[in-house]
Amino acid sequence: MEDTMITALYIHIPYCKSKCAYCDFLSFGGEDEAHQTRYIDYLCREIALAAQNYRLTPETVYIGGGTPSVLSAENLEKLLTAVRANISLPLDYEFTVEANPESLSAAKAALFSDYGVNRISLGAQSMDEKFLNLLGRAHSLADIEQAVNNLRAAGINNINLDLMYALPLQSLSDWQNTLEKAVSLTPTHLSAYQLVIEDGTYLAKLLREGKIEAAEEDTAADMLELTRTFLPKYGYHGYELSNYAKDGFHSRHNCAYWLQEDYLGLGLGATSFIDGAFITRPQKMGDYYRALNENKLPGVREELKKNDLMSQFVFMGLRLDEGVSRARFQERFGADIAQIYPYAVAKACESGLAELNETHFSLTKQGKFLANEVMLEFLD
Repeated sequence: MEDTMITALYIHIPYCKSKCAYCDFLSFGGEDEAHQTRYIDYLCREIALAAQNYRLTPETVYIGGGTPSVLSAENLEKLLTAVRANISLPLDYEFTVEANPESLSAAKAALFSDYGVNRISLGAQSMDEKFLNLLGRAHSLADIEQAVNNLRAAGINNINLDLMYALPLQSLSDWQNTLEKAVSLTPTHLSAYQLVIEDGTYLAKLLREGKIEAAEEDTAADMLELTRTFLPKYGYHGYELSNYAKDGFHSRHNCAYWLQEDYLGLGLGATSFIDGAFITRPQKMGDYYRALNENKLPGVREELKKNDLMSQFVFMGLRLDEGVSRARFQERFGADIAQIYPYAVAKACESGLAELNETHFSLTKQGKFLANEVMLEFLD
């Protein structure tokens, strides 16, 4: 067994009811239950094998996808049983499962609760029927409301709503309407992501054919500004570039990524970060199954050089509202961030996009709108 203690565990479910128009993630739409059952059987074997190779004592568990809630109740219970049998959770754990509104029944919500799931990330994406249709979502606004009710009836009150802005034809008032409807459901957490139309998606096809137009940069910036001024009025504080939470309800699991802590990823295509190296699981199902048939944890390991680790530490840390901790950077790399990156730090501060104080290097309000411009200065 490796001595590495895993404090954040991610498990990937690559199945969806159908492929959404904007999605370029590793996921499959419309697979039958037999395929899903076979995958879950292998995934349970991988979880057990991981428990033999690592100290699985995670503070956070995150089952994502894809759409985990699309699985049958039998497959969900099989997976949750394997998780609880092979890991040790502390009293104050965070256990998140991603779900879509149309597949989150009252029975599945109760099942999640029975197995200790205490946080759900709900893929709402929009609170407007016309944009749900544009995005290829399978649910309605009524489904979102019902899913939230099902969760609360099951005793799960820590709920995130995923939302998307800068959609084709979306106006500023459309986005405000979505925000207003979202906060009316009083979730504990909101994620607001700008739509990026990726190659290979259905929206990219429509864009090439001239059937839609991408949102203008100024429109996207206005929507981001609205988000950052509107949500705090309802008690949601922006703690990361795209994430807003009520006090005490930030995503602890995602913070492990942003703080460059070790995490283990299991399942098809999942990525781990352990002892300064990325480990990537196979993206082809046959390769994934073959490795497990040989009783091996599948994956390719990529050791990162110190310069890469430092730049990624800054890149990810700048996503946080508090910014990069100078003490943590010094402890990790043996020097202050301003010593390692004197030009980039000075340039960002002089341009008003960042500030350096005694404890942190962080983006200013203006810098958050131009975050990528600042971050690129730190990437080799």
